Amino acid sequence: MNSEKELLIEICRSCYLDCKFCSSNADENSLQLLKFEQINSILEYSKKLRISKVELSGGEPFTHPDFLKICKSITNHQIKLEIYTSGNLKKKGELIPIPINTLKELNNCKLDSIRFNLQSHNKEVHNLLTNSESFDNTLTSLKRSIKLGLNTEVHIIPLKQNYLELHQTINFLKSLGVNKIKFLRFVAHGRGLPNKDLLELSYPEYNDLVKNFIKYKRNYST
Repeated sequence: MNSEKELLIEICRSCYLDCKFCSSNADENSLQLLKFEQINSILEYSKKLRISKVELSGGEPFTHPDFLKICKSITNHQIKLEIYTSGNLKKKGELIPIPINTLKELNNCKLDSIRFNLQSHNKEVHNLLTNSESFDNTLTSLKRSIKLGLNTEVHIIPLKQNYLELHQTINFLKSLGVNKIKFLRFVAHGRGLPNKDLLELSYPEYNDLVKNFIKYKRNYST
């Protein structure tokens, strides 16, 4: 039995993508964030509660102005770190992959894993769901992470647009060297609410998905 205590902290609401399923309703112009001092205070309480892993999410956590400082503080508190990311940042108005030097900095932290939002091996499907031309950057960031030896994972939300091709997506990620895939449940909240009818699996579709999970586990660790 896994008794590890985990804490998820959404450190900001800013994100350069516009995912149809985003439960946080994150967007590029949001100024909402937790200050470093607030996060550090949370970490102090986390130690008292014997939290062993902190998951950083957003929005896009890499957009937080103190992101690396936060990561190092988590390490200094002797807490394992997991990061959720889209793999996309922005420079001069254009989407770019996470710079390799930024990823290298994570090697100095107690990084347990970095988990990328990649919704399909199919570029068109992924870009449709993220409302952006993000696929190539996500893939580049993911490959850089693997090359640097970071424990690289992917999370997928099974939706009407991607669930029929999950087997191909799993094989694609396996060929890249992704260590683990997590399937997250769609939550009709934030931008997911107005897009519920477009995205959410029907009852028969969901039943088919559950049956296929057994097959997926034979092919890959999920």
